[in-house]
Amino acid sequence: MARVDYFAIEQAIQTVLKAAPDLSGTQVVIEEELQFGSEATPRVGIYLMRRDAPSGLQALAAGQQTRFLVRFEIRCAAYSLDAVATAISLRDDLVGKVEVALMASRSLNGTVISSWLEGGDLPSAQTGDGWTSRGDVILIADVKATT
Repeated sequence: MARVDYFAIEQAIQTVLKAAPDLSGTQVVIEEELQFGSEATPRVGIYLMRRDAPSGLQALAAGQQTRFLVRFEIRCAAYSLDAVATAISLRDDLVGKVEVALMASRSLNGTVISSWLEGGDLPSAQTGDGWTSRGDVILIADVKATT
């Protein structure tokens, strides 16, 4: 049986992001809490959120295979001691670089049928002596399990 290896997909996302030249020096972690502060950012966290098996995606061989749409949240965090505007600018740059890296590898190195981006939240807050700004990139992956 060829099951869906969700952790392998998370690892493929991590590999794609770590290989992106624009993200050099950025911490990329899987399922870890994001740390905040100047020494902890820029940081990208990869989180598996949910999976769905929409009936419209299922083939006549539904008893032999199931297609899933798997939702990942890629959390991009930036920090600044100066001002919220600086943290937001750093966050926007990081989110853009993550999105471009993911768009360049739609199959996530062959681990999924295809993938696409679906927006995400962009919250900011004062944390201790500085400002933290986070950008969530939602990534949907189309995968298939077979018997």
